[in-house]
This record gives sequence, structure tokens and C-alpha cells, in this order.
Amino acid sequence: MTYFFCDDKDERLRTAHAILVNLLTQLLEQVPDVIMHFLAEPEYTTHEEKTSWNYGMIWQVFERIMNDTHRGRVYILIDALDECEEKSCTKRLKQLQRLMQDATTATRPIKIIVTSRPHIAVTSHLTEVIKIPLAAETLKSDISAFVEAEVYKEPQFTGSLREEVQKTLIDGANGMFFW
Repeated sequence: MTYFFCDDKDERLRTAHAILVNLLTQLLEQVPDVIMHFLAEPEYTTHEEKTSWNYGMIWQVFERIMNDTHRGRVYILIDALDECEEKSCTKRLKQLQRLMQDATTATRPIKIIVTSRPHIAVTSHLTEVIKIPLAAETLKSDISAFVEAEVYKEPQFTGSLREEVQKTLIDGANGMFFW
């Protein structure tokens, strides 16, 4: 299982390059044998740090790993893709779309999950995927249950103050389960 959480507030967590480097790092930690795909890259011997590789080089290694029939099952989760830099990610969404299409038709066990708010750039490029919309109202009961349980644990919140804190937190969540 490899994952990446995009965050538009952190420069290190909002580019396509950052997503790919982090996914590859996790793959290397979990399946050390995939190092052979890095060693097959001619540029590997001329650069000391993985961060000096350009996106194209890293993508080629990533594709080789995904096409390797011996690597085992891979699950990829990219959360909050809509928070990725639009310029950086828009170009890469087509590659991700192709990878997702290849994964459904190939014998390679790859499962890819992408979460995103409804965002034009993301939804227009990832067209051949199953979409499960989650409206704020759908999540409100789950958020309410969680907030109520957490606020109840705090002894300083009693009576009307507890109710006010719960209402403020639930209303302020606006459908986002971000605690």
C-alpha cells in the first residue's frame, strides 16, 4: 500500500513530482527488489540524489515497476488530488488515467484510489474511472457522531457549553472530516 496526501498549504506536498517520489520511496521500502528498475535507468549513475531526477525519469521507473509482473499486488492511494498544483498535476493526470486504464486490462494487480473534491481539472482528465460522490450532507451524521464522542471525553465541556462546542465544530466542518 502506497499513499500520498496532497496539501496545498505545504509546497513539498502539492506537486506531481512530490507525489511520485513519495510513492516510489514507499514501494522501495516495502519491496526492495524494485531497486533494479532504478538501476536500469541510465541517469541513475550520474545523479547522487533522487530529488535531482526530473519527473520524466521518475515516471519511467514508476512505469517499469508497475509493468513488472513479479512485484506483487500494489495499492496506490492519492488523497486530495485537487490540492495539487494545477499546472503540475494537469499534465500528469493523463499519465495517471492511462495507468488506471492499463491496470484494469492487464494481469498486473494494481488498484488505484484517488480522492478529490469535484475539481474541473481532475474530473475532466480522469474520465474512465468509477466516481463515488460524497456530499457534505452525506457525511454530516458521521461527523456529528465523531464530534459528539470526542467532545464528551472532555470534562470541561458540560451542559449548554458542550452543545455549543459540538454545534460550532459540526457546522464548521462543512462536510470535511478533517479533525
